[in-house]
Amino acid sequence: MGSILIYGALTVLAFVSVLVVLFVLMQKPSANAGMGSALGGAASESVFGGEAAGVLSKATVVFISAFFILCAVLYFAFLATQDKGEGEGLKLEEAPAATEAPVAVETAPAAAIVPVEETPAPVAPESVPAK
Repeated sequence: MGSILIYGALTVLAFVSVLVVLFVLMQKPSANAGMGSALGGAASESVFGGEAAGVLSKATVVFISAFFILCAVLYFAFLATQDKGEGEGLKLEEAPAATEAPVAVETAPAAAIVPVEETPAPVAPESVPAK
């Protein structure tokens, strides 16, 4: 039942997020230019009347407050649903104990190491003088 409420609240949060973006874009900018007027900021006056700035500002504050409250509630809801390691959660199986002792790598004794004779570097052939 809890997960249904959490996913329902996530859906409401997505809807509120879209509304916040739309209300911010519909507000009339101070210089009568910008994204708000390009996407219908002037049309909001005809819908909401002459006091559109007040209505849009109040709606923006309400929806932003709802956004932050929903985010906090969802955060605590997700924390409450997390497994604390005592219930049925992801259980890791322990690796089986090693039954055999590790094998030591044998190395040759120091006396068996024979240095390689150094060969002289090849000498470049002398250039043949031109006739």
